[in-house]
Amino acid sequence: MIINHQHVSLLITDMPIADDNLCGRIRDQVAMIAEAAELSASKIGQRTEALVRSDELRQLADTSRHLIEDLRGNYQGLLTSTRLELEQLVTAIEGMYNQLNLANDEEHIISDTLRDAVNRVMGLFEQNSQLDRNFAGISACLSMAGDHCLFQANLDTEYSDQGSEATLAVELW
Repeated sequence: MIINHQHVSLLITDMPIADDNLCGRIRDQVAMIAEAAELSASKIGQRTEALVRSDELRQLADTSRHLIEDLRGNYQGLLTSTRLELEQLVTAIEGMYNQLNLANDEEHIISDTLRDAVNRVMGLFEQNSQLDRNFAGISACLSMAGDHCLFQANLDTEYSDQGSEATLAVELW
């Protein structure tokens, strides 16, 4: 006797054909065993697929988090470079006052105008500090998503390990 399912096949080679009652009980029990084995094999496949998807999601979350952190670092570097360039501009213009033979009040007007412009530019950057907080928030969320995928994958592995240790007891008589 042979029983075929998608993932499981059972072959019984020594069926007691002479005893119809025993043969019927064996067929019933073997059918239940085959169905249980098919269900277990199907669950193993589903768990494996879930683990693969979970790992892919964790990797995507990690990659995205690293890219966001790089973008955040680039933004902070741009902010620092802009501040330095503006300070060098102010220093260079104020250094030219003697060459231009400007009066003190003219120097103060130019310096005040220049410093106002620098402060407005820096104010724009400060208003965009929300962007830095957004980067931090996205990075934290992606980190939590990656941790969640890893935690779920560990849970699935624990449950699948417990299932593989379980034994099936069937009483034929």
